[in-house]
Amino acid sequence: MTSLNAHDWIRKLNLEPHPEGGFYKQTYAAEALEDHVLYTSIYFLLRAGDVSHFHRLKSDELWYFHAGSPLEIHMAEIGDRPRQGKNGI
Repeated sequence: MTSLNAHDWIRKLNLEPHPEGGFYKQTYAAEALEDHVLYTSIYFLLRAGDVSHFHRLKSDELWYFHAGSPLEIHMAEIGDRPRQGKNGI
């Protein structure tokens, strides 16, 4: 079996360009609470060389790693020092 590349996954899952970089498709959105939803579930793909721009979250995020290279994640909270995490093997 041939492994799928990023272009194959974008086409297979009907991913669209994400405003902060990469590609995505929303698969679920919880009911809205006042000005935002509690959480959403998306497929998200970064190709080699793509970046997801630094942004503030309005809801919690839960990330799953399915394939590709590990992802380095930079996080910062008001009043705390920035920190890094890694998603993937």
